[in-house]
Amino acid sequence: MIETKVPKDIRAYDIRIAGPFTVRQAALLTVAFMADMALYSLVLDPLQVPSEIRMYAVILLDLPILMFIAKPMGMKMEQYLAAVIRSNYLAPLRRRAENRIVQRKPCVYTKKELKVEKKMLKKAMPEHPEYRAFR
Repeated sequence: MIETKVPKDIRAYDIRIAGPFTVRQAALLTVAFMADMALYSLVLDPLQVPSEIRMYAVILLDLPILMFIAKPMGMKMEQYLAAVIRSNYLAPLRRRAENRIVQRKPCVYTKKELKVEKKMLKKAMPEHPEYRAFR
């Protein structure tokens, strides 16, 4: 009998369509390949650019496309970039609202209340030695 692992969250499962590649990875690889072919046939070949520069041009074109394959912190790259831009560039550096310090009236106990509190503390002391800090 064949056993397979089933993820706890079914939505977290990525369907593999072509070998080890998911749908997203296969689509991004196809887009990168098509962009490379267009760059080569429309720009690099007619201008007769040397092969070393062709290689660098293809790599520089593919990097922004293929970086979307990665999942930093478990998020898709576009979600991660949106979160980074929002938190670093769009969020204000200083708060616009001022924090107001409100002075509260000191709590005043009557002599009777202090006496009752002291009596309760004295009774609780043998059972709870941590109350010694509140004396």
